[in-house]
Amino acid sequence: MVFPSGWLAVRLGEPEYYSAWETQVTQNPIFLDIFASMQNLDPNVFRVSAFDIRPDHIVSDNVSNIDVIFSAGDTNTLNAIKANEINNPPPLRKYKLLSWGFFEASQGIQALNLEIQWEYLNSARAAFTGYRRRIVFKVPAGGVTVDLLLSLDKKELTMPEFDEMIDNIVLINP
Repeated sequence: MVFPSGWLAVRLGEPEYYSAWETQVTQNPIFLDIFASMQNLDPNVFRVSAFDIRPDHIVSDNVSNIDVIFSAGDTNTLNAIKANEINNPPPLRKYKLLSWGFFEASQGIQALNLEIQWEYLNSARAAFTGYRRRIVFKVPAGGVTVDLLLSLDKKELTMPEFDEMIDNIVLINP
């Protein structure tokens, strides 16, 4: 997966993760909190996290991020994943399933697109509407999920980059 300029991609426990702590842009307490919370993640599941570090894209402590998650051995079908999202929504304030649909991704791999929104208070205690676009790929070794999380007001700004990343993703056997 290729991340555009302005996105900081890190793999937990890898050199870029440790060097990210030291860059000038990420000395903002928001990023330090994000990196600290990542320490509890399983690097075998959370493969890559990317953050939009452009200063003009960070408003009121909201940082857009993308997580690439690998679920080894996951046998759920895309239909089962969709049904789970519909029948067991996450406990988010004012949760709303905006859309869902199946599509064929590059390499002929079947995928599921899910879009949701909810309300939240950010670290500055300001109210925002969150937006998540989740793309789930079924691969022979399990499942790969790519989550885009951002404040809804940044959706139009970020979607073209995200769509380009998804359109050009190349999935390999881990």
